[in-house]
Amino acid sequence: MALHDDWKRDLADITFARMPIIVCTALGVAVAAFAFAIFATPRYAAFGSLLLRSKTVQSATETLESRVDRIPELTEQDLVSEQQLFLSGALVERTIQKLLDNGSIESPADALGPQRRGGLRAMKKWLKGLLASDAADVGPGSVMAETVGAILMDQLSAHVVDESNVIRLRLEGPDAGAAERFLDTLMSEYLQYRIVVLHPPNQRLFYRDRRDFYSDRLQALESQLVDATDAVSVTDLETEIANNITLQTTLLERHSELRSRYLEQEQSVTMLADALANETVTHFAFLENMVLDTLNEQLLALTIERGRMQRQFLDTSPQLVALNASISETQMRLKEEVEAIHQDAAEKLKMLGVQIKLLEFSQAELKDKTDSLQSEAMQFRQLSREADLLRTSYESFARRSEEAEISEAVGASSASGDVTVLSRPAFSSVKIFPRVSLILVMGLMLGVVAGCSLAFVTEFFDHTIRRPSDVEAFTSLPVIGSIRHVASVRSGKR
Repeated sequence: MALHDDWKRDLADITFARMPIIVCTALGVAVAAFAFAIFATPRYAAFGSLLLRSKTVQSATETLESRVDRIPELTEQDLVSEQQLFLSGALVERTIQKLLDNGSIESPADALGPQRRGGLRAMKKWLKGLLASDAADVGPGSVMAETVGAILMDQLSAHVVDESNVIRLRLEGPDAGAAERFLDTLMSEYLQYRIVVLHPPNQRLFYRDRRDFYSDRLQALESQLVDATDAVSVTDLETEIANNITLQTTLLERHSELRSRYLEQEQSVTMLADALANETVTHFAFLENMVLDTLNEQLLALTIERGRMQRQFLDTSPQLVALNASISETQMRLKEEVEAIHQDAAEKLKMLGVQIKLLEFSQAELKDKTDSLQSEAMQFRQLSREADLLRTSYESFARRSEEAEISEAVGASSASGDVTVLSRPAFSSVKIFPRVSLILVMGLMLGVVAGCSLAFVTEFFDHTIRRPSDVEAFTSLPVIGSIRHVASVRSGKR
């Protein structure tokens, strides 16, 4: 409880001690707010509203003799579209140009009334010119674009009233009469501009030209399709392409098989050549041949017999010489047989190489033919797709051309007949900005808050010692006692 009482006493001490700061700050902010309210450019508002009953009547022509009118219901998207039409730069620019043509204003910048050159507006213009790095384009087009952008961004607003088809317009400006005149011209231009948007000039001629253009292109393309169909049908092309692809697969498998046989035969020929070149290899046991097997058996038997006879006879004996001659003859016959096998294997290897080359040539020729057929089929399909697209475009523009002819015969009066002006533009005589009383009250409140904040900040940075607790806080020493200073007692003793 003591702590709470100390806190309240400190707050009261600070408030009364810094009262001049609080009062001066509050008065200063209030005076500044009052000056702002007095010298700020006043703004007035003009209001208007329109009722959108339905969309424009859409005409459908099932035949040239009959005509069916459809009046679709309004959707939220339709209301948003009309709202965006009001907020379009083209409509605002048409309105400003209309005021210029009528002599109501002298320049686009005066569309909402003469601009005040003093106060905040002059400061804003000075700062804008100070921050600009290059010379600004101040031509008529630049002034028009700047004025249109400013009106769309700040002054003009359009919104749809909830649960209704009413569009309410609001325009703010420094001159109430000018704002009312501008909004009235804007609504009139909207009705005319809406007719231009929904019924563009010469749209019947445009649709007819587009219809004839697509008709000519469609006829030329259909002639190409007839010529291509007479040459070969797309069904025959697809069948031949499928057959060629199947044949390509078969040739690829055959090529792989021949390539494997070629490698095996090449390895066999290499082994035979190495065996014939190596004199130590005499029996050629790696070959499977009946004649070679017989010769090998005879050579083995003669070799065994020579070993047996060498233990009984001398090397110069007639028996051993005759046996050696038989062994040499058998070896010669074996080598001649192997050479014959080698030549035969080489011929087979050569034939396999020729077959592989012929097969590769056939594959390349078949691939070129398949690519050519695929290109023709793709071109045929592309022509068919283009013909379908052209036919769709032709039918669409033909239908639009018929509708445009009927709409032009009936007239474009229905484009504005479905919009009703509920209230012509009227301005409010009360300024919407600035509101002096509101700004003054807010200035006083802000001044009091700023003054109290400044007072507490000043107190926070003020280190003057006023109480014994301040001595203990700054020196970290205990306070034994204090002597109160009483000015009245001291003056009475004197």
